[in-house]
Amino acid sequence: MNRSIAIAIGQSLFVNGLVEEIPKRTDAVSSAAVLKVGPTALTLLAKTPAILRALRDAYSEAIQRTMYFSLATACVALPFALGMQWLNVKKVAKEKEKEKVQGSEGTE
Repeated sequence: MNRSIAIAIGQSLFVNGLVEEIPKRTDAVSSAAVLKVGPTALTLLAKTPAILRALRDAYSEAIQRTMYFSLATACVALPFALGMQWLNVKKVAKEKEKEKVQGSEGTE
């Protein structure tokens, strides 16, 4: 998968997860406001420690979704990568066998 496509999918999962999770956890702050200020300014938005905790939990859940996507992508890619390596090992072994046969023919 092209990296730029994976980044776009990951960002979409993260933003959608954040938009879904914030209203579930608190109604004191809007999702749009949280997206606008970003994670470093959550303390400016939260009036109480409970609201800050709810916003951080929402961020945590949204990041989890992105990590699940990354894990699934890696799991799907792993068999293909191992298969490519196996084919490469077989190719190298055949080439070495040919060199050995050619080397033994030259000594006779």
